[in-house]
Order: sequence, then C-alpha cells, then structure tokens
Amino acid sequence: AEQRSRVADRAAVIAQAEDELQQGALYALASNATTPEHFARLDEAAADNIGLAWRVAASRAARGEYDPEVVEELLERDPDPDAAVSGLIVRASRNLPEAKEEAWHALYVEHSVPAGLVLGTLTHAFWRPEQRDVLMPFTARYLEEIPKLAGGGMLKVFGLIGGMFPHVGDQEFLDAATAMARSEGVDPTVRAALLGGVDTLVRGLRARGELA
Repeated sequence: AEQRSRVADRAAVIAQAEDELQQGALYALASNATTPEHFARLDEAAADNIGLAWRVAASRAARGEYDPEVVEELLERDPDPDAAVSGLIVRASRNLPEAKEEAWHALYVEHSVPAGLVLGTLTHAFWRPEQRDVLMPFTARYLEEIPKLAGGGMLKVFGLIGGMFPHVGDQEFLDAATAMARSEGVDPTVRAALLGGVDTLVRGLRARGELA
C-alpha cells in the first residue's frame, strides 16, 4: 500500500504538470490510488473520460467500494461494443469468490471475452496479488484448463494460457506448472507460455517476499 501511494502521488503530479503525459499518468493514478485526494482528482478527470471512469470504478471495487449503480450509469454512457466486458472487469476486481467465478465462467466456459486489450485488462483485474487468499484455488483450476485449450489456436494460447497465467501462487503451483510445461507431447507454444509465466511469477513472488 505504501508503494502504491508513492506511485499515485507522483502520477498525480505528472498529470497536473505534463499535458502530453496526462492520460498515462491518470491511468497510473487510477491503478494505484489509495487516498480520498487521489480519488477526488480521478473523479474530476473521469467526468468526460469514459475509459478512465471504468478504471476508477475497478479500483474502487478492488478496495471494497463496488457500486452497481455506477456500473449501470457507465454502461449507459459508453457506446463501445465491449462496454459489457468493462462492467465485468469492475465486478471481477472485487475480492470475492463469486466475483472471480463470474469472470472465470465468461473466460473459460462462455468464451465471451474478446482477445486483445480488453482481455489483458480483465486479466489484471482478476489476478490482484493483494487478493491472494481468494485467488489461490483458481491457480489449480488454471492448470486444469490447459489440456482443453491446447491446440485451440494462437489466440487461446496467448490469451487464456499465457495472458491468464496466475499472478499469485506457491511452490506447489510453480512445480506443477513447470512439470506440465516439460511433459512429453506438450505443444511448444503452450510450453513457452507456461515457462514464461513461471519465470514472471517467481520474480513477482520474490519481490513481494513470498518466495525465497
């Protein structure tokens, strides 16, 4: 939380002073906001920026401040055909098993989330490291989906395997993912996605002090 606050403070300064960097700074502020002052600045900027408004709503939801009326209002304002997925992203940001379950169903059962930037945003909303306790059961479920997705095309490999690789885990999960990647007959693209995910997760866990 302390590091997030420092990032948010700096982003707020940049958004105020640098016109050409304002958009990126506001998005960084939205992703890391921790104080009422941060959110007051964001609410002002999001009044005429629907993309930022969605980001702020997701950030609030992750903090336990989910407001379904705000989501409905944004859906009415947003002409984007992927607006419904933006609403899903806000709900998936919540630290609740049912919120993660809804997103999981959309991704792996309905296959209703388009590939690309929207999928990447949902991935980050889903795998929030600070929500580790709620997310840990989904790490095993992630591995269970791999055999169903292998051979399903590059979009599935890079999106639902590589893109959705967990941002939380433990040594047991790392060992299982590595063993699956190195098992006989695994598609090379799947192997690469899994080993790349393992490497990134190991770095993240060590940085957070969760892995020796």
